[in-house]
Amino acid sequence: MSGFVNNSLSNLISSLNTTILGRRPEGRAVYSKFNLKILLFLTARGFLSDVRVGLNGSGGYLQFKFKTSETGNPIVSKIFRPPVKKNNNSSLSQYSSSRLLSSSYSSEFVLVSTSKGLMTAVEAAALGLGGYVVLVIL
Repeated sequence: MSGFVNNSLSNLISSLNTTILGRRPEGRAVYSKFNLKILLFLTARGFLSDVRVGLNGSGGYLQFKFKTSETGNPIVSKIFRPPVKKNNNSSLSQYSSSRLLSSSYSSEFVLVSTSKGLMTAVEAAALGLGGYVVLVIL
């Protein structure tokens, strides 16, 4: 992944967590096509209720809204990226299809970037695909 995508992905995960920890339903992150794909995927899977693209001066931003519980808190408790293996040249951890299901994150919602696009680790393993773990949702 390029440096910009890595920085914007880090910004997205930080923004998602800041929103969760602040118990706010809405947040904002730096725009990138990859971040937009992630947010749209999370919307399709029922974690977010709304995603909007906006423009400001020199660039764009993504505004997102979590689905909330009856108390008004986001339904997600934490989002993170797994630690990267030291011998890996990427800033994301890569797993084979068999390791995706046997990883310590297999019981959580794991979003993976594969050659066939974004999908859950369970879906990727069922298709025999490996991929890069983008984020884990608790």
